[in-house]
Amino acid sequence: MNINFAPTLNINSILRDWVERQPDRRLFAFVDSRGEVLEDYSYAAFSRRVETLASALIEVDGLVPGERVVLSYQPGIELVAALFACSKAGLVPIPTPSLSAFDFVAWIGRIDHIVADSGAAAWLACGRTLELFEEGRQRYADPIPREAANRLEALAVIETTAIETDPEARAPDRPHPIAFLQYTSGSTNNPKGVCVSHQNLIANCRAVVDYDNQIAVTWLPQHHDMGLIGYYIYAVLSGGTTWGLSPRSFMQNPSIWLELLTRHKATATSVPNFALELCLNERRVPPADIERYDLSSLRMLMVAAEPVSPETFEAFRRKFARCGLRDEALFVAFGLAEFTLAVSSHGRRAISVDRRRLAQGQVSLVTETSGVSHALPLMSCGSALGDTDLRIVDPGTGIEVPPGEPGKSGVPGRAAPWAIGRSPKRTKRSSRRGWSMRRTSASPSCEPAISGSCMTGGFMSADASRT
Repeated sequence: MNINFAPTLNINSILRDWVERQPDRRLFAFVDSRGEVLEDYSYAAFSRRVETLASALIEVDGLVPGERVVLSYQPGIELVAALFACSKAGLVPIPTPSLSAFDFVAWIGRIDHIVADSGAAAWLACGRTLELFEEGRQRYADPIPREAANRLEALAVIETTAIETDPEARAPDRPHPIAFLQYTSGSTNNPKGVCVSHQNLIANCRAVVDYDNQIAVTWLPQHHDMGLIGYYIYAVLSGGTTWGLSPRSFMQNPSIWLELLTRHKATATSVPNFALELCLNERRVPPADIERYDLSSLRMLMVAAEPVSPETFEAFRRKFARCGLRDEALFVAFGLAEFTLAVSSHGRRAISVDRRRLAQGQVSLVTETSGVSHALPLMSCGSALGDTDLRIVDPGTGIEVPPGEPGKSGVPGRAAPWAIGRSPKRTKRSSRRGWSMRRTSASPSCEPAISGSCMTGGFMSADASRT
């Protein structure tokens, strides 16, 4: 990438640099399930939106630099603009999942935990989210969700979509060292906050986006690190373009993803394993349509975020080779919110191990898998990126295991952020404005892995190919 990543840079100063160099280039476009454009921003237009929202936030009474702010938006570009605006105003944004008409109780429970854990002072949302919030609060009489809703509404509530863009707006730069808080999925426990700094983002972007003029297509959730960081924040940092659509649009019409990749000659996209399965389903992507797609421009089709099936990976590779998809463009990656985004990448090999021996802490390769019920197929997650010191360690001792033995992954490096908590017992560093912070790489991550031997990179089991 043709940009100087100096230590003093932040995401807004890099946006400003690109606006000066390519103001009219498209930065973001957001489309519906038919590919019709709903939102369209050049670099200059997106910067004006950010300046407008940042100026408005600075005027809100009680919001001072360092305050945490919850972001709740329907899929679109406004969440991204709000995040950059908060950063410019010195606030610390917290992206959260979109609210739908069917998940109010689960959604408010998650948001209530995040507000309490982070000490958030304000809630930024779009008009549609506020409508769904009010409908959900009226629908449920149970005191637990109603009390959580009351606590959320007690914050300073700002409907950013009601603020018209002012071409003359200018907000002072006062960035906080933390670009935003990324909360983990909470699939096995309460969501945990991870402080992602500007330097974390810059370091990881350099490792992930290693070429100029990236054109990306994504339908990934915008609160999730692989979507938000990989395809919206990194588009700004690298000077590229992202075409976005909602997860629902993709689920309704998986072909639209392939059509957008073809239409815009995309160079990058990322999906979980289930997206490959949908595209292999002939009822969802008819065989007669395959010849319409041209995937030859792709330099990166990364599969991550959930367990990757070697069988699905290989079937997708064979089917879409007819569309120009090159073998080197399709690969598996491993990442996690606790490490900003990506840890390792370019995994293409698969092995099978004896699941019975693995349960006993031993690794035994299975070379003949046909009809073998105890064969566990594993995809390689590739090699560590950048300065990442990826180690497979014993979860009890933290000591690195020998090649070919199972353990859990530990990933120190410049992209490793800080975890936060408001409980004193979690403090490993001094508290700042009610936060206790600790390096997320201080202990192994909870990702099962097998140390590489003659293999290229490590092989991850369970959900270790998530990002």
